[in-house]
Amino acid sequence: MLPQIHGEGGRALARALRSNSSVMALDLRLNRLGEEGGRAIFDVLREHPSLDALNMSANTLGPVTGKSIAKFLSANTVIRELDLSCNELTEQGGALIREMGTKCESLELCDLRQSGVSQTDIVALQDVLSAKAEAKARKAIFAKRGKGGL
Repeated sequence: MLPQIHGEGGRALARALRSNSSVMALDLRLNRLGEEGGRAIFDVLREHPSLDALNMSANTLGPVTGKSIAKFLSANTVIRELDLSCNELTEQGGALIREMGTKCESLELCDLRQSGVSQTDIVALQDVLSAKAEAKARKAIFAKRGKGGL
C-alpha cells in the first residue's frame, strides 16, 4: 500500500500545486487528507484552469471542505469529472456541492456515493448532469446536420 498524505501533507501538496497550473488530472484518493488538507487542495485548485479530472475519494473530507468544493466548482470552467465518494461531506456539504455543481457548465460526472450527502441531492445533481449531457449530444447532432452530415 502506498503511503498516505494526511492533512499536513495535503497543505504541502497545495503549496506545490500553487506553482503548477498545467495539471490536467489529479488522483488523490485514499489519502485521508481530512478537512484541513482537503480545504487547502480545493482552495488552490480554484486557480487551475486546466484541471478537468479530480479524484478525492476516501479522504475524510467533511462539510467544511464541502464549502471549498462548492467555491472550486463555481470558479473552475473545465472540470468534467469529480469523484468525492467515500467521504463525510454530510447533507450540509452535499447541498452546497449540488447547488454549485448544477451551475458548473463543464461538469459531466460527479460521484457522491457513500459521502454522507442526501440521496435527494445526489439524484438532483445527477438529473442536471444527465440533462446537460443530453443537450450536448443533441447540439452535436444538429451541428453535424448543419455541416452536411447525417
